[in-house]
Amino acid sequence: MLMNFMNGRRRLALVALCGLALMSPLATPQALAQSGGNGQQGQQGSQEYVARWNVTTWTTRTRGQDLQAQIDLSRSTIQRDAYVFYEGDSGLYPQPGPHMIDADPGYMARHLEAFRRHVAAKIPDANASGYACIDWESWHPLWSLTPNTASNQGRDAIDKDFKNDWEEHILATRPNLIRGLTGADRDNALKRSYEEVTKRFFLDTLAEAKRFRPNIKWGFYGFPAREFYTFWSVRADPWKRVNETELTWLFSAVDVLFPTIYAVKVAVEGRTPDPARHEVPAEMNERFILDNVAEAVRVSQGKPVFAYVHFRYHPSLPRGIAETWVNEVNLRQQIELPKRAGAAGIMIWDCIESEQHFRDLDRIVQQQVIPRVDAVAVMPRSGNGPQLSSGPAPSGSPQQASASFSKAAASSASAKAAAAKATQAKAPVRSVIRLPNGRVVLSSQKPGGASASAPSDR
Repeated sequence: MLMNFMNGRRRLALVALCGLALMSPLATPQALAQSGGNGQQGQQGSQEYVARWNVTTWTTRTRGQDLQAQIDLSRSTIQRDAYVFYEGDSGLYPQPGPHMIDADPGYMARHLEAFRRHVAAKIPDANASGYACIDWESWHPLWSLTPNTASNQGRDAIDKDFKNDWEEHILATRPNLIRGLTGADRDNALKRSYEEVTKRFFLDTLAEAKRFRPNIKWGFYGFPAREFYTFWSVRADPWKRVNETELTWLFSAVDVLFPTIYAVKVAVEGRTPDPARHEVPAEMNERFILDNVAEAVRVSQGKPVFAYVHFRYHPSLPRGIAETWVNEVNLRQQIELPKRAGAAGIMIWDCIESEQHFRDLDRIVQQQVIPRVDAVAVMPRSGNGPQLSSGPAPSGSPQQASASFSKAAASSASAKAAAAKATQAKAPVRSVIRLPNGRVVLSSQKPGGASASAPSDR
């Protein structure tokens, strides 16, 4: 679920704009939600706020064990009713590019047949409910956002020259479409033909998903796309314009939106950030999360928004930071802030690749994630409205938060810390035990027991 964050130039120059971002007037989540769509969540606040578990295991690296299933969530509000379908298990997703679909009249039929097999394997119950995310990231359905890196490996190679491959495909199959055209006219003709195929691929797959598992809420990962520099109009204006003009067909078709707020910067508070370590003030990272979730709410047409979170730093960051576990500020903000922007909840994602990874994630989930999630959860229930969690929710509505979120963060920090500490103290300590047959299991004992132990920090 990891898309490249920013490959352009001027990274350090943009970080230097932190001060301007924090001093400038804020585009509030409330205002964003009211400026397009019906924005029901953004206008009224989320009526429920639930964390869902979407962690997977790379079983070929864990001796066939699905280690994520061994992380105990039974005493938490985190729900295990979410599924993710990657490019390799969601039909015949053409990684070389969409030209493969257009070149083969039977491609879609074979793709949908394979898609049904993959869905049936992961969701065998035809009446199952929950949420499913289709994670397609190699190429974008919009021509303007499709990457294109020159390659000489041929059209069927898994590389990144998607636009070049599409143009070669058109020249080989429908040359009249672009014959005699140059410049913008040629590019527009390629764009129209490309998006006709990509939209059909996305929408036909989605329609089959809904037909095959009708009680599941379906959506695509990473829409709308993530934008960190929401305070900079050069980046924010085109981002919003694409969402509200070129992607309405997708937002109209899905059941749920899955934006991503992964930790692409190291958020720090109480000291001066170090740009060399990709650090930013906590308030700037807070704005990134609030603005991205609010933008998803704005274009959601009233549909639920679940923000994808990941408790490791993004792989686009330098070695030594990338893939390390996030600090307390990043973790807290990922869990708590989407609620203020109108999200229905968060999707907790990771892919466990080793037993050490499993032990670290289990420790973080039990000691840090569950207490914070439970403190802000608003659980749905039948009858007279939603069921609130026993823990305290963050103070402030979206309107109040938008006035000065740095002030709101400071005013509630001590209360949040106290609630998290109290909840953590009540949680059982977990230990990892390897049985003689090689199976890894969890055991638990209340704090203070002679055999209580927890995986050590890495």
